[in-house]
Amino acid sequence: MTRRRIPVACDLPEPDSVRQALEWSDLRRYLLRRRPIEAGVELTFPAEVEGVLRDLARREAECCRFLSLTVAQTDRDVRLEITGPPEAAVVIELLAGYPAA
Repeated sequence: MTRRRIPVACDLPEPDSVRQALEWSDLRRYLLRRRPIEAGVELTFPAEVEGVLRDLARREAECCRFLSLTVAQTDRDVRLEITGPPEAAVVIELLAGYPAA
C-alpha cells in the first residue's frame, strides 16, 4: 500500500490564518511544558484550557491536513501532540512557539 503525501499548505485565507496564529500565541501563555517527540512536539497545558485547546487543534487539523494533532486529558493536565512530515517542521515550530533543536 502506498501512502499518499499531503502537501504542506494551509487552506485558510490570510486574515483567518493570522487570527488563528494569534489564538495559538494566546494559548501558549498557559503552556506548562514543551517536549520534543518523534516527528514533532508535545505541549502540556493546565486542564482548564482543554476546551479551547481541543477547538483550536480541531480547526488547525482541518486547515493543515499534513499535521496530526492529538489532544489527551490526564489527571492533572491536557497534552497536545503535534506531528507531521519533516517538511512541516517550521509549521510545528510556529504552533509550538519555538525553533526545533
